[in-house]
Amino acid sequence: MNGPEDADALCLLYQRQFERIGRPVHVVSKIDGLLVAAPASEYYGNKCRELARGRVLQFARYGENSVARMSVRTSALKARFEANIFNSREEAVAAVTGSARTPPAAPEPGDGGAAAAQKVSFEYDPLRNILFAVDDFEISTEQDVEAFLEHYRRQLGALKTKPYLIACIDGLRVSSKVDEYYGRRVKEVVGSSLLGFARYGSNAVSRMSVRTAALKSGFEINIFDSLKRAVEEIERMKSRPPAAADPG
Repeated sequence: MNGPEDADALCLLYQRQFERIGRPVHVVSKIDGLLVAAPASEYYGNKCRELARGRVLQFARYGENSVARMSVRTSALKARFEANIFNSREEAVAAVTGSARTPPAAPEPGDGGAAAAQKVSFEYDPLRNILFAVDDFEISTEQDVEAFLEHYRRQLGALKTKPYLIACIDGLRVSSKVDEYYGRRVKEVVGSSLLGFARYGSNAVSRMSVRTAALKSGFEINIFDSLKRAVEEIERMKSRPPAAADPG
């Protein structure tokens, strides 16, 4: 899915099916073949929310492809819409029948406002050894920096292994008042816990604020405009001799 027109085409298929059924239904969808590119991400999330209204009782998604799951999860986060993503069909069916466990690291729906939710969502792919993150945080003070990093401390501590990191930064804002402090603290706290990292996002303001923090702190930038390119960068890192990583 590369743009709004692709999102419209997919949602039209669902709309036609809902019209044939003629009543609200439960929906379980497999998303292994769905990759939502950055230009379509927020638009697709909003279209899903609009489409579900009055037509869907409960819904769940599932798939083994961590990149596909993360692209859909990011879209849901941008649109303040529930993700409800599971690893297997059985878990997804259990979700819509009311007997599911909570899906790991699923972003919670927001209130629809523009403010950041002050949280970080994670999903770990053990086969690729990649930790996917979605940063939804407004950083204006040194206390915000430490609160943000606490999410990473807990998650990396729970893994008990050094992963690669891919983070979506569309929801991350770093104030110029603390950008150098942010960069330095991220380097100190997280750098030694990663094999490599890449960040991505379609939001130019977010990319620039994180890029500025990286430049002031003197560490790698590694910011891309899409999840696909971030994944490609991590795969290139894996093919090179291991080196210390300093994420921002």
